[in-house]
Amino acid sequence: MTAVTFPMTVPVWRRAPSAAALSVPTACVDWARRIEPLARGLADLPAGWDGDDAPAPTEGTIRIALDELRRFTPAGVPMPQVHPTVGGGVQFEWHCCGWSVEVEVTPSGQTIAWAETQSGDQGWDGTLPEVREALITTLKHLAA
Repeated sequence: MTAVTFPMTVPVWRRAPSAAALSVPTACVDWARRIEPLARGLADLPAGWDGDDAPAPTEGTIRIALDELRRFTPAGVPMPQVHPTVGGGVQFEWHCCGWSVEVEVTPSGQTIAWAETQSGDQGWDGTLPEVREALITTLKHLAA
């Protein structure tokens, strides 16, 4: 399952990124050391780990995904779940505080994000450059 497969029927937030949103401090997330070995372990999955022919994420894709996670995750955000995608990518997920947030890093390095409230009345999706401010704002809500 990837973030781009969900049909979106909710309003999409589109705002120009502010300078503050582009420089969120991320060095202090307390789970950073715990998630790295979980993500790196995805490279050890066998080919066809999904029961079909899905490739395991490469070490390069995992490195890019962890770097991206550090760049956009504000301090205080709960630790995400980390999953492989059937296309060889890495997906981070948060399901709490009334929100579902999914961020996928593809093998090509593209980052795609999706979020929706539990009630389905708010949400957004797109590539990281398009939704960076909405992603950071939503993750800050999860930290509150």
